[in-house]
Amino acid sequence: MQPFLKSSFVRRCSLVLVLVALSATARAQRAPLSLDGAANVGAYSLTPYNFTNNLNNTTHMELGATAGINLIKQIAVVGEFNYLPQGTSTLTGSNYELIYKMAGAAVRYTPFQYKRFAPYLVGGGGYIQLNANLNSGSQPSGTQNGDYVSYGAGVSIYVWHHFGVRPEFRQDREDTSTLSGGGLPGTVRQNANRGTVGVFYEFGGRKSK
Repeated sequence: MQPFLKSSFVRRCSLVLVLVALSATARAQRAPLSLDGAANVGAYSLTPYNFTNNLNNTTHMELGATAGINLIKQIAVVGEFNYLPQGTSTLTGSNYELIYKMAGAAVRYTPFQYKRFAPYLVGGGGYIQLNANLNSGSQPSGTQNGDYVSYGAGVSIYVWHHFGVRPEFRQDREDTSTLSGGGLPGTVRQNANRGTVGVFYEFGGRKSK
């Protein structure tokens, strides 16, 4: 498996973020009770640890969205949805298109902030679904439901007024169980490394007196 941090996607995003940070002119504005929405794109890799079936565990693209509220300057609560297409894999002689969908909540803790940067720690969890859609073969399509827990870190970079970019790295622990077969093992437990870059818009909230 290609090392996650060496992927060309991550290297290119890192270069873009450095250029954005150097040219940013806005100030961090984390007003209490302000709202925050973001669209994210990134990459992820999976490491199964309880089975040897041929799930596709190379690096893939991730798409997602978040919406939340900054309760105080240091703490934000967000809801999140992620769509993780995993490509095709052969399970028990049949070929499947695998797709993960994740929906949950997270808390971001920002201990301090600079003029244009607000680094944070993040932790959360929620619901995860794995769909194995049959492309060819004799097995039926399959579905698994389960849960995940997640932790990581990131930084909000304020670029222009209420807009900014948000690189983030997460590690997940994912557990799913089979509802319908489709060649999937009865239980799938795996770790995931996820790196994303989001474009966010922050508005509203109480102004400081």
